[in-house]
Amino acid sequence: MPGTRIDLGEIKMKSSAVRVVLTAVLAFGMLGGSGWVVYTKFIEGNGSVVGVNDTDSEIAGLIDPDTVLSEQDITPPTADDFDRLSMATDAFPVSENPAGDQEANTVPSVSEGEFVIGDTTPEVSGDGGGDAFVIGDTSAVDQFTTDDTNPEDFTISNTPESTPDVSPIPTLDSADAGDFQITDTDTNPADDTILTQPSTDENQFSLSDAPADPVSASADQPALPVDLSAAAADTAELDAPGQLSLTEEPNLAPLPLPEPSPAGSDFSSADNTGIDLPQGFSLNEGQPGSLQLEGQQSPMLTVEKVAPAEVQVNRSAVFTTKIKNTGKVSAHGVRVTDFVPKGARLESAHPEFVQASDGSIQWTLGTLEPGDEATVSMKVVPLAEGEIGSVARVSFAALASVRTVSTRPQLSITQALPEKVLIGESVLVNVTVSNPGSGDATGVVLEADIPAELSHVAGNELEYPVGTLRPGQQKQVTLKLSAKAAGVVFNTLTVRGNGQMEDRSVQQIEVVAPDVQVGLRGPRVRYLDREAIYAVDVANPGTASAKNLKLVAFLSKGLKFVSTDHFGEYDPAEHAVYWKLEELPPNIRDSVKLTAVAVEPGEQKIVLEGTADLGVKDSFNHIVRVESVPELEFTVKDTADPIEVGSDTTYEIKVVNRGTRTATGVQIFAAFPESLRAVQGGGPSELRIEGQNALFAPLDRLPPNQEAVFRVKAKALGSGDKVIKVQMISDDVNIPVTKEESTRIYTDN
Repeated sequence: MPGTRIDLGEIKMKSSAVRVVLTAVLAFGMLGGSGWVVYTKFIEGNGSVVGVNDTDSEIAGLIDPDTVLSEQDITPPTADDFDRLSMATDAFPVSENPAGDQEANTVPSVSEGEFVIGDTTPEVSGDGGGDAFVIGDTSAVDQFTTDDTNPEDFTISNTPESTPDVSPIPTLDSADAGDFQITDTDTNPADDTILTQPSTDENQFSLSDAPADPVSASADQPALPVDLSAAAADTAELDAPGQLSLTEEPNLAPLPLPEPSPAGSDFSSADNTGIDLPQGFSLNEGQPGSLQLEGQQSPMLTVEKVAPAEVQVNRSAVFTTKIKNTGKVSAHGVRVTDFVPKGARLESAHPEFVQASDGSIQWTLGTLEPGDEATVSMKVVPLAEGEIGSVARVSFAALASVRTVSTRPQLSITQALPEKVLIGESVLVNVTVSNPGSGDATGVVLEADIPAELSHVAGNELEYPVGTLRPGQQKQVTLKLSAKAAGVVFNTLTVRGNGQMEDRSVQQIEVVAPDVQVGLRGPRVRYLDREAIYAVDVANPGTASAKNLKLVAFLSKGLKFVSTDHFGEYDPAEHAVYWKLEELPPNIRDSVKLTAVAVEPGEQKIVLEGTADLGVKDSFNHIVRVESVPELEFTVKDTADPIEVGSDTTYEIKVVNRGTRTATGVQIFAAFPESLRAVQGGGPSELRIEGQNALFAPLDRLPPNQEAVFRVKAKALGSGDKVIKVQMISDDVNIPVTKEESTRIYTDN
């Protein structure tokens, strides 16, 4: 790996001079500024050290490996040394020397580990005093100042080299103030970030080295023996024949700037709003934040950008931006965006940053707690005269959280009512409306759809405002209904509330009612003066017992009450019969007996009525047709029996109308045997004798309970028992009724 290469130009140096130079380097490393005093007193008296071999072989032969100090042998500098050797130009010194802002003649931007050999430029004294040093050079040494407020955390760096021909002297870099190490600052161009050491420990810092840029040489400085101008750097390479190497480990190539990266660093994440948030936090989680994010959130950031009062072309300058959270809550996703000033180029920046595609430099600082302060800086090199600067933009996210409880109100309705209710009675429906949910149920309304078998004084469609039900709260409502019709019905209750809450209760209830049915079983046609026996039936086809049942049979005048059972009572004034039953269970039938006689012809009516409590009643009409028909009876009797042959006997035929109506067309016919011969007769109608037969003309009328006697006289002609036959017919009797009478005839012989 190449070491520091010095272009000797036309200066020739002998091997003894090289040894002097090495001695001076070791004196500086071991003794600091005091070493240079010794050197100038004992060695510088001869003027500038000149004469260097321009062959690689001579230089290589002058270096004795045993005389090169290892990194462990170097004595670490003290705090005073670092105070004298500041890390950046034109920044405030560590010692807060007010003269730090004053202009001083400087050599190209190099760290305290770099020096120039063979420069005969006249020496110009600066503010550094005894801390400045020159080896064979009378020009003033640039006074370095730090760019950080922490005296133990700073970076000494060089301007990046635009051409790789000149390599700087290695610098000291360490993470511990008491442990120095010669490091290689060569960086792979593919690296995305500049290696930095976080300033978290006051005992930790880094001495980083960046190669010097020939372009950064000020035009105001004396020309060096080696042509390091921008023109020379652009047109030709340094033609030094040899190299001077203190160690073979370091690779002192310039640190490249990071590639533009659209993504944030590892410790941040970006949500869809483009705000970098702390790792593990997302605005899209949809979850409440911490309790600290609740309430009014008022983070307040103050931003201050600091730059030197004056900068010079080709000299490094540090632009610092300070961000402080002066608010009372955390500021999240703090991001600083800045641009390299026009007319300048970026040399380095701190802390870790990314360079966006638009050329902006972005620092993601994460979260700033109240009172926290963060600082970002960038070191730039002005390239032209004039006013330069840029505007730093700080963005952050103020997070506010709120939490509430999402509740789910619910509605429940139940109703309690008897399974059966007697018609005509009131039924109480105990309605319970409750909220078994976790939130308030508002706008609760109870609706009732009363079936037709039940009734309410306000109608059959009811609405009752319940109001608001808290979680677990319930309200009871009593609904008083009246049962007005029997049957099985369904009572439907609905409860509704805001938010499309609804519940429904359907309860079955049976309205029971007694019923009475009465009837009469018996003859529908009856003859006058004949008894008729009737069965009075009563039944309860209802669903409840019929209580205080009363039966009454009203008889018409053509019927005469005879008797009854079951403690029936006849009321002559009403011409009615009464029965009483205390209770008749449902679906039970009973009967009582009623006997009457038809005393008048025609249609006779029996009216039966049944009544019970609750207004239950029934009636039944029975019609009986009473007919008044004649009922004829007749008898035949001889007046003399026995009789002697040749004597006479009279046969008497008596007809009686035992019916209720006058008999008409009554006719008698008598037939005699051969031993008897009808000779004469008489009666209510004319007699006609034809041979052995005697025939009476029809009798026009025979009233009820009247009789008619027909007589026929006959003479005995022969002995023996002789029988005559008598027949009767009438208009009401079409079939002749026959009767016989026997007579004994005897002789004296």
